[in-house]
Amino acid sequence: MARLSIVMFPEPGHLLPTIRIATLVKAKGHTVTYLTIPGFSHLIERLGFHFRPILSHLVGPCHQQDPYNPHVPAAELWRRLAASIGVQGGSIRTLIRAAAPDTLVPQIAATSPDVLLCDSKIVFACGDLIRPLCPSGLIAVSTELPLAPNPPCPELVMCPKELEIPDQRRAEPDRHYCEPSMPPNVSDTRIAYGGNADRARLLLCSLGTQSGSYADAPTLFQRILDGFADDARWQVIIAAGSMANHQVFASLPSNIAVYGTIPQQRLLSAANVAILHGGLGGIKEAVMCRTPMVITPYVFDQHENAERVSHHGIGVTATGSESPGELHQMCEVLDRDSSVRGRLSTMATVFARMEALAPAARTVQQRLEAAS
Repeated sequence: MARLSIVMFPEPGHLLPTIRIATLVKAKGHTVTYLTIPGFSHLIERLGFHFRPILSHLVGPCHQQDPYNPHVPAAELWRRLAASIGVQGGSIRTLIRAAAPDTLVPQIAATSPDVLLCDSKIVFACGDLIRPLCPSGLIAVSTELPLAPNPPCPELVMCPKELEIPDQRRAEPDRHYCEPSMPPNVSDTRIAYGGNADRARLLLCSLGTQSGSYADAPTLFQRILDGFADDARWQVIIAAGSMANHQVFASLPSNIAVYGTIPQQRLLSAANVAILHGGLGGIKEAVMCRTPMVITPYVFDQHENAERVSHHGIGVTATGSESPGELHQMCEVLDRDSSVRGRLSTMATVFARMEALAPAARTVQQRLEAAS
């Protein structure tokens, strides 16, 4: 049997989509090792994979059990890494490039991989440094719809091409749009939601694990509170991450509940509408659950993802200037629009078919079998 090593950005939205690939590969008898920060060790080892810590000196002791509630938020982790290697300013790509020789390359080499799955962001930053560690088995994994041209090695995009705007699809020879690769539900948070037996509709708001870094997030939360306060027709659940104890939630209406983390897929399956920040992971989950979306983009690829959702008519984009009443009305309109659900159903069927075919997992498995 062969050895697979996986190195992704140490963030849930990047690492968790690889879990399904790793699970299918492990079932074939191959060895899987994750190289990431200690906060993910409990999950990785619980699923039966090997774990090798990296960047431990930046995060300190950590017994975190919920990967959706980072011990050290990503923005702070990058800041600490920059300080530790003396890099001032520059992009994350520049930072990864500078840190790779001492923090990444030796750890990968120690796992002696036959195949190396590596975050596309890392490959674009330092692929020439890590390729010699696995000359014939380096595969890039993109958990974002691709924006950069010419991947330097085969690249697996963890999303069906149908979510892309057609004239924006990058048809590179070594780029392959694949299954959504939905992660398992790893949140242990218990939610007091018993379904819609009381005929109330469910609005779910989730801004991902980076919500604490969005300066405008408290404003959105306040508008949701003001727009849906005591409206018996709606029950609202907000996943606020590190902001769950923010002062904006000091006094909650009876129909609104706030949590740090949630079993998101289960709640999306029950939700009538979801307010999301536009991360690709949350959008894929909403599509699979056939849940109309209001996208409130903040940074990075979230703006492009909002355009994709609007283009396909499976949700709408909020500008951030909506009043509480306007936000409420957007959700009402989405909930009543059967055509939105029809388009979501069509997209969900495509996603489910790709999930069953699992081209990314099959590609990795074929590489491993060739190396055995």
